[in-house]
Amino acid sequence: MVQYSAKKVFIYFLLLSSLDHRGYADSFIDSTDAIVPTVPPSGVASLVSKKNDDTRTLLFLSIFVNQAAYKDLIAVKQDRAGKLYIRAQDLRLLRLLINSSIADNELIPLDSIEGISFSYSPNEQSLFIKASPDQLSTYTFDLETNNVSKNFENINTINALILNYNIYTNYFNHHYALTSNQDITYSTNSGNLNTGFLYSNSTKDSQLQHFIRLDTKWQHINPTKISQYTIGDFNSNTTDWGSSTRLAGFQWSSAYSQRPDIITTAMPSFSGSAVLPSTLDLYVNQQRIFSGNVPSGRFDIKQIPYISGNEVTLVTTDETGHQVIKKEPYYYSAKLLNTEIKEFSVDVGIPRYNYGLLSNNYNAHTVLSSGSFRYGYNPLITLSGGSEVSTDGLINLGMGGITKFLGRSVFNTSIAMSHYKNNFGGLAQIGIDSQISPTMTFNTSYQETLNKYANLAYVSEQKYQKNTDSFKSTAFAQKILRAGISYSPIPNYSLTLGYNQISSDNSINQLLSMNLNGNMSQNWSFYLSGYTGLTKKNNSAFLAVRYSPSMKFNATTSTTLNDNTVSYRQEFSGSNISNNRVGAFSGGGAIESNGASYDSSLYGSYMGNYNTIAGTYAENNNNRQVAVSLSGSVIAASRKIFFANQIGNGFAIVNNAGPKSQVLNGGVNLGQTDAKGKFLITNLNPYQTQFIYIDPTNLPLDWSLNSTEKSTIIGYKQGVNLDFGAHESAKGLIKIIDKSGRVIAPGYAVLVNGKDSAIVGYDGQVFLENIQKNNILLVDLLDKGECTIEFSYAKSKKLFNMLGTYMCK
Repeated sequence: MVQYSAKKVFIYFLLLSSLDHRGYADSFIDSTDAIVPTVPPSGVASLVSKKNDDTRTLLFLSIFVNQAAYKDLIAVKQDRAGKLYIRAQDLRLLRLLINSSIADNELIPLDSIEGISFSYSPNEQSLFIKASPDQLSTYTFDLETNNVSKNFENINTINALILNYNIYTNYFNHHYALTSNQDITYSTNSGNLNTGFLYSNSTKDSQLQHFIRLDTKWQHINPTKISQYTIGDFNSNTTDWGSSTRLAGFQWSSAYSQRPDIITTAMPSFSGSAVLPSTLDLYVNQQRIFSGNVPSGRFDIKQIPYISGNEVTLVTTDETGHQVIKKEPYYYSAKLLNTEIKEFSVDVGIPRYNYGLLSNNYNAHTVLSSGSFRYGYNPLITLSGGSEVSTDGLINLGMGGITKFLGRSVFNTSIAMSHYKNNFGGLAQIGIDSQISPTMTFNTSYQETLNKYANLAYVSEQKYQKNTDSFKSTAFAQKILRAGISYSPIPNYSLTLGYNQISSDNSINQLLSMNLNGNMSQNWSFYLSGYTGLTKKNNSAFLAVRYSPSMKFNATTSTTLNDNTVSYRQEFSGSNISNNRVGAFSGGGAIESNGASYDSSLYGSYMGNYNTIAGTYAENNNNRQVAVSLSGSVIAASRKIFFANQIGNGFAIVNNAGPKSQVLNGGVNLGQTDAKGKFLITNLNPYQTQFIYIDPTNLPLDWSLNSTEKSTIIGYKQGVNLDFGAHESAKGLIKIIDKSGRVIAPGYAVLVNGKDSAIVGYDGQVFLENIQKNNILLVDLLDKGECTIEFSYAKSKKLFNMLGTYMCK
């Protein structure tokens, strides 16, 4: 009988502990289609505390503006004559236009507001206001769905040493070669120290090295100010009309590229108006991308996510079924910055040459410096400016701007002036991108340098090479003309024509190109491209037809024409899963022939828990080649060494999650913890809130988690430690009696070891989890005070323990 009672009580407490304390009361609330107004807490006190001469009655009313209900009750005062008064702040919340000079707490008589009418219903405690659209402020809603985090003070970056590696081995005609590149980062809360290396054992040129250092730098990012500081090797940031230079020195710049949660480009925005509360549908090229409700009056739709198309249709449908259709053209351009976005960079350093070939090829005799700035004045205009200076006499100043006009075109222009080696020079640039029609786009740009125009790239190259017999880079070009047109006569087909001309030192290089692609069916697609040199008569063409019966397999047949040589290639590839994750295997092969010779190859790769391995076998006539590569990472953090696939822009170490627990991020199963409850998440987006979950389904029954969910924010190229507090947990049932030997009545709350909660059940029994070696129970007897129980527990192999009877003192 005692055993049956214990089991019954145990099941009862399992059910009772899973219920919300308010569940019973909440079950009587019918919330179907109900809007329950609440009294706003702020500002009411000033109305309740009446002055001696204020005889007006305070009311809390439901207010409807043009039949649309406001979500909260509004405080209204009524005098003896029935006149109604509302605070200016509340009228502004109702979107009524009130003079900005009127203080928020000032009471305004409703009958003094022009352009509105109203009626008060004492029985319904409601106030109905009718206002013309001109009397209502614009209703704005933002469609931007980015997970933008604003509080970065609580980022707890852990110190970690990270090695990302790629190792390549190659065997070709009895010759063996080993190459690798390594990227080493030491990440701390104060910033990241990073360096990279190349290694090759096949170097025969005495001027080259087996070990080659790449970039070495320290970088700190301030996510709140969206800025970064770099000391060491870097690429200079430049203006639209400038050229980047590799430097070693100091850089202070904006850090929007490290904040993927912020959209910097100007997104399309549209506006309209509704006489009555309406439903708004937004269509792009006859495809609906948004539907929502708007109140009466003017409305603005801001930050529409980037969508391909050229015409937007706004359809408003009011409560009577009346529709208003408005069409507007639009053209999206990544060149335009969003309003108030400021991109800047200040760069100071000495030039570096032969990157990837020599470790320390610097010119310490010349210091180069530059400053660049771009500012989103509004969604239609972006302004820019820049300057460049060198210690050997360069001065370069420039300015530019980009604007959208007619809803279909973007126009950009810039000018710059320079002085170097007693020579003045100039640069002028102009460009336009336009949506000519729903099926055609056009772009062109022209840049010309006057006299001996110079910039940092020009100075750097002049220092490195006195004579240039090879193809001239655009840093030396005097005229650059580009033009292109894209035409899509039918869906899924596109034709692009392009023309490029670069003039330098009395020579002209002209190139005409063409691209045609299309999807002939769900499984068949093709791509055709070609170019011809108008100055130097060289021609090339490429045609490929692709068959993709599924996302896991495709086959491609292609032919290439280079001048008088024609080659054919057949390629196939496939994978066991459609996306790149642990357990993914992909492979394929190709056969190519140009008439005189043939090539064939096989390749495959596999992503494991600790690295990714890939291999290739290639054969050309009598030559054979075998190559194998291995990529992954080694991380030393939290007093443990981790082996994993390469670390991305952020990582997290899961600790104390229990053995064999599943780790999830956003519903995606990332893998299983090891025997010590650890797991490494290798690639997380920085400065976005991440939600990491633990699925304890496979957790042993004698284990418990303090938490199954953690939210965190991670810095750029940094990591955090997530502790889920998994521990072995004993469970049991204890019986409580008072000093007279009677059982404690059911319903009293019990505090277990100062943190866990329990409830006294029938027969004085209490179900306990997380039983410790030494335990203290505090029972709240309400008006009878409190009593305490102390007992010790010896570890047992049982999953459930009958702990006995204890007196509460």
